[in-house]
Amino acid sequence: MQKIINSGRRSVSITANDENGPFTSYLYVNCTGSDASGLGNCTMVSAKHKSLAGATKWASKQLAA
Repeated sequence: MQKIINSGRRSVSITANDENGPFTSYLYVNCTGSDASGLGNCTMVSAKHKSLAGATKWASKQLAA
């Protein structure tokens, strides 16, 4: 599964092998679209999460910065 959360030209991609996790999040900058093809440059900022809620919370913090 993959979930992409956008905010302006920044995006976070949340991925997992199944809906139960574990989840990995990656921050992207210079994005051009709302889907995976528009993801810009991947940064070195990433994190692992036990739940989708935790990954979404992390994404919100990264996109607000």
